[in-house]
Amino acid sequence: MSSTKNPARKLKIIRWIARIWTIPVVILALLAVLTSEQNSISDPEHWLSSFFLVMWGIAVLGLVIGWRWELAGGLITIVTLVMRDTLYIIMGGTWVENILFVWVPLIPPAVLFLIAWRMEKTSNIYKNE
Repeated sequence: MSSTKNPARKLKIIRWIARIWTIPVVILALLAVLTSEQNSISDPEHWLSSFFLVMWGIAVLGLVIGWRWELAGGLITIVTLVMRDTLYIIMGGTWVENILFVWVPLIPPAVLFLIAWRMEKTSNIYKNE
């Protein structure tokens, strides 16, 4: 293989791994939103948990945005998760118990989107097209 096709192939593989990883995450997010309890809306804890669910949804939306704009999608996902957990510590006074369930599905594809963006910007793979 020539030197220009090998980086292009790596870039394509990284992009598609991130995109394929995003699909089950989006399905999981839709299930979480559609099956969340709507009981006792006046309860303050309900509002807090709904707020953090929305923040998680914004992070998932960042992955969807990453399909088209890798830098924006990856940054939205990572920044939203950091903000979500920082706000959880500030508002709740404790650390998030299920941080792995929140971060593990979202961070790897976000990082892959950022890597793909960086690979495309630093190489001349698509400059002549």
